[in-house]
Amino acid sequence: MGFKKLRCIVCGWVYDEYLGSPKDGIEPKTKWEDVPE
Repeated sequence: MGFKKLRCIVCGWVYDEYLGSPKDGIEPKTKWEDVPE
């Protein structure tokens, strides 16, 4: 299964599941549903 990119409709921030967000403590290849709130 592939990775998705998701965009916040409020601020425009894009989360790329393949890249993750290491600066926010989210490892690469982390699916959005696995990101803690």
